[in-house]
Amino acid sequence: MSVSLLGLEGKKALIVGGGRGMGEASALLLAEAGCDIAVLDSVLERAEQVAKEVRALGRAGIAIEADILEEAAIPRGQVRFACATAFGETALAPALGSFMAAYPEIRLDINFVEGRVDIISEGYDFAIQIGDNPDDSSLRISRLFTLRRRVSAAPSVIERHGLPSHPSDLAHYPMLIASHLPWGQAIDFTGPAGEQCHVAISGALHLNSSIGLLQALLGGAGATAMPEYFIWDALQDGRLVEIFSDWTIPSTPICVVTPPGRARPARVRVLLEFLRQRFSSMPWAHGIEA
Repeated sequence: MSVSLLGLEGKKALIVGGGRGMGEASALLLAEAGCDIAVLDSVLERAEQVAKEVRALGRAGIAIEADILEEAAIPRGQVRFACATAFGETALAPALGSFMAAYPEIRLDINFVEGRVDIISEGYDFAIQIGDNPDDSSLRISRLFTLRRRVSAAPSVIERHGLPSHPSDLAHYPMLIASHLPWGQAIDFTGPAGEQCHVAISGALHLNSSIGLLQALLGGAGATAMPEYFIWDALQDGRLVEIFSDWTIPSTPICVVTPPGRARPARVRVLLEFLRQRFSSMPWAHGIEA
């Protein structure tokens, strides 16, 4: 069945936006040639799809242009991110003054949280989390650095209970239990020759706060394993004594999680680069990634 030029007018209304002229020209030629209406419908639908694709490319071009303009300007605007509470309060917060002085046009909105957050639905630019397993596989994740954990105790604890000679001795030693952490009631050690030792620990004092755990540790309530950034200064000045310095405990990664999609804004990039540079100077941050 063929279509007259007059009957084509109703079909023209289906073509919108970019590609309209091409769609009409193709339709007229097909109609004059007595083309089947099904073929004509297919051409019109394809023209409509092309128009949508052209408009999408236009929007992408505008977004890219905005990014280029931002690159040429001083980074400014708000960066909103989440950070694990204990790490944020003890390691991140002290670094923020230097960043704000270097980038006065950037505003920071930081939420200290326990556990993971949904960075997309909650509108975060990124999150700093402990662990490298994202809850959503579409998220982008990069390791900021790794933290080592070390077992220590106050000198008063060692004076009362002696110095353990082997990790297995901790099963019968006064230990502080981090009840909020999955590894809080067991420690896996690797010895100098590669030997493995898994120790289940117990104690009379359980705490669900890393800050509280540190204060109890400093106060001589028992021994425990903590990330180095918590205890580094106390180990250096003698307030704490390391136990089993020749044995290691699995490291913990500190990671940056960002939403999927196009490149990070300049204000986010300069903040992450600042943090990498800042932490690279810390003796307890290992394996800084570029």
